[in-house]
Amino acid sequence: MRRSLTRLLRCGIDEAGRGCVIGPMVAAAVTIDCDATVEELREAGVRDSKDLSMKKRESLFKLIMKAADHVNYVAVSAADIDRRRASGENLNEIEYASVVSLMGSALDALSENNVTFYVDSWDVNPERLAKNLSASLECDHGPFHVVAEHRADSSHICVAAASIIAKVVRDEALVQIERDIGAKLGSGYPADPVTSQYLASCNGVFPDTVRHSWSTVRKLARNRQSGPKYQGTLNADDKNTRKRRWQRSIATPRFSFHDDDVIMK
Repeated sequence: MRRSLTRLLRCGIDEAGRGCVIGPMVAAAVTIDCDATVEELREAGVRDSKDLSMKKRESLFKLIMKAADHVNYVAVSAADIDRRRASGENLNEIEYASVVSLMGSALDALSENNVTFYVDSWDVNPERLAKNLSASLECDHGPFHVVAEHRADSSHICVAAASIIAKVVRDEALVQIERDIGAKLGSGYPADPVTSQYLASCNGVFPDTVRHSWSTVRKLARNRQSGPKYQGTLNADDKNTRKRRWQRSIATPRFSFHDDDVIMK
């Protein structure tokens, strides 16, 4: 693991699976300590994970783990997302908590204070997000700087590297879920035909690896006149049902990924 006591550290943060209906949302942080590492990753082909094949992402994942000064991630399970939304949190707040956790872990793990965080912004106002993230951490840590930008994974190698870590971790989680349930899930996004076919095959009864609070799932459950009902904060994925509320009637689900599952390098 590389560690510098004098150079500026750049920590990129990005997520994968925010809008998925199946599986966890994964947020990752990758800290790089020098320009040489940035160029090494750039020349190897590190860029936004959505622009890379699965094979290329997996190859770059190994390189990033070796080249970066610090890597960690947080995986929030589908069941935990449902539970937290039912308690009043929205998806922005869930992601915000994950990012604050990642930033705090990075600052705790690195003795240096000269860290600049680059965050792929989910807020329509990136400057507001940067200010809020700084305020959430400045009382407990030394000086640091936060930059939030839209499409930061296209502008900063450290954020692109974080997007790759997050995507590979989420893909591995989906593969494990497929093994556990014995069915193909596709990408886990509602628009994916394979994902849609799997959800339809559940006949309104969904495992805890499916996000029960998603409008896609609620619609299928209503069509079957069974399944989960939901009461909680609705997000942008609920455009057509924003003002409606449901009362969940399912038992507390089991889950494999928790929001405090953090793996560090």
